[in-house]
Amino acid sequence: MEEPVQVVTVPLWFDLMAVFAAALFGAVHVRRRKKFDVAGMLFLATCVGIGGSLVRDILLNLRPVALSKPEYLVTAIGAGVVGLVLADRIVHVRWMYNLVDGTALGVYTMVGVTKALDVGFPYVGAVAVGSIAAVAGGLIRDILSSEVPETLRPGTPYLTAALAGGIIFALCEVFGVPQTVSIPGAIALIIGLRFVSMGFGWQTPEPQAVSAAISTAAQTTPTVVRKIPLIPLKAPKAVAPIGRHLHRNASDEVGKAAPPDSPPVQD
Repeated sequence: MEEPVQVVTVPLWFDLMAVFAAALFGAVHVRRRKKFDVAGMLFLATCVGIGGSLVRDILLNLRPVALSKPEYLVTAIGAGVVGLVLADRIVHVRWMYNLVDGTALGVYTMVGVTKALDVGFPYVGAVAVGSIAAVAGGLIRDILSSEVPETLRPGTPYLTAALAGGIIFALCEVFGVPQTVSIPGAIALIIGLRFVSMGFGWQTPEPQAVSAAISTAAQTTPTVVRKIPLIPLKAPKAVAPIGRHLHRNASDEVGKAAPPDSPPVQD
């Protein structure tokens, strides 16, 4: 059985940057919405920080680096401590909160896409892996916090932003744009989409809204109905049973064939 090849082309500092940003945002998000103790907050921040990396490596059939290299756990715990100290300040500064969120989403997306391409995934598969890895930490955070995952409920575009950044990066790879330009550009696009969507109040549509829009469009679209005249159907005449009909015909034939009774001869 062929052993999976470990990817080494993605710089370690770039992957650790994704872990740090995700763990920091996890700690700040939990501090903002839930009442956790110190141990619970650090535990959840660590899970959010390395969650995307674990999911990504599993999808790529690689040995999870988040558990095989101590730098990942140390980075995630350190980010949790930073979040524990600075959470109140970051929460009250809205742009800083959104910046941490967008940075975690963008960096994790780019790390996932580049690793998938290095392994040999096609562009579509690489974008899917990067997007899934980017939102995996948020899914873990919301599940551990007993909330409906933000990625799955109506709100500002989250998964859509990751997909957009991954697609732009893949197109840059197709046209030969240097990664020193395409990677920062894709991360900036993801962060920008998060800021713009929050600033303008963009919301992902609910299924009911999409169904209502389709129904409204279908009702307003002019349709040509071809009128076909209806021909009334007449009920068939009742037919006598075959046996009775044959019996009546036989009786008539017998009556016709028999001669009339001759009068008696008198001597």
